[in-house]
Amino acid sequence: MPLLCQIDKDLFPLDRQYRRSGFYINPELTYLLPIGSTNKTETADTLTYLYEVNGSGKLKYGIELGYFYSFKKSKIVHFLEGGIGYRSFAGGAEHKGTLFLPSDTSNYSSSNTINYNLAHVSIRANHVKQLKRYSFIINSLGINANYAISEKFDRSFAYPSNFDTFTNSLNGFLTYQIGFGYRITKHTILIPSIETTLLQVFPIDDVRSSFKFFSHDYQPIIFKLRIMFLRKDPVNCNAPIFKGPQPAL
Repeated sequence: MPLLCQIDKDLFPLDRQYRRSGFYINPELTYLLPIGSTNKTETADTLTYLYEVNGSGKLKYGIELGYFYSFKKSKIVHFLEGGIGYRSFAGGAEHKGTLFLPSDTSNYSSSNTINYNLAHVSIRANHVKQLKRYSFIINSLGINANYAISEKFDRSFAYPSNFDTFTNSLNGFLTYQIGFGYRITKHTILIPSIETTLLQVFPIDDVRSSFKFFSHDYQPIIFKLRIMFLRKDPVNCNAPIFKGPQPAL
């Protein structure tokens, strides 16, 4: 006799015939979005250095592999996922400055380049809002722990740079992600999404939401194409079939 389920809540992964856990792969495009321009003044003894930095970003790439687990009858967090991955970021920083000496001034101009490659561990809590039988909106909060496996910061022209600040090689950020999901085959779900950082949680002595290179802020933007792999489980009653909107009581 087939197992009957009396559940009126539609839960991930969208069909009662699938297990509540599985693996996923995330090909990614990354982009450093410059935030405005940086204008600062640095002083040391009788010297004053006034400078401006304007940033630019480039498209790069990344990949993440991970595992997801969904919950029975959850109302807020429908599933958790955790993964490990690699991301590459690149961009530029146009630096212009004037050094004021006691009896003279010197002008500087440099085109700086950024190449920042990191390994990361990610954990995300996901909320699913089902739209139709196999489609849904997903909102996620997570934490990324990042470690720079290679960093290359080049200046085209030397200038007073002992004040330049950069994101720590080991850092952690609270993240937000939004996406649209659709089950494209019996065993795969496709979720295009976009993710960015909300708040740096490590190091805790520098409160901000972005990366910093050459004393300029860059918001990391990650475009994802997550592919989730489903596994059959005929006795799973944790994800009943979508029946459409329920009438108000």
